[in-house]
Amino acid sequence: MRGVNPGEVWMVDLGMAAKVRPALLLTGEPAPDELDLVTVLLHTTSLRNNRWELNIPQPFLKPGAFHLQQIQTISTVKLERRLGVFDHRGNGSGAERPEEPAQHLRLTPLLIEKVSATVSPRPTL
Repeated sequence: MRGVNPGEVWMVDLGMAAKVRPALLLTGEPAPDELDLVTVLLHTTSLRNNRWELNIPQPFLKPGAFHLQQIQTISTVKLERRLGVFDHRGNGSGAERPEEPAQHLRLTPLLIEKVSATVSPRPTL
């Protein structure tokens, strides 16, 4: 699929059991010699209030959270429509498309900080 970039949020069809739900693209458009796959972080509105839920409100998403245990690699044919661009800076400029494959998985400093705080080890009793 042409024109998919890291940082975009798309509605993805995950089949009957998982429904159609928003997902943040962690990788972008595959190169011609790569499989037609993207890695996504799923968004949910069924919150359990645990450390794996990352709430980063976006104007185009219902209240909910990105579930850090729901990172999946899917075919681009499952991408239905683009909802918007994940705005980590608050200025609406969107994500740039990195050229190196390793950079596709690079998260913004704000997201890394939020993920680290969310999944930090729990103290033992």
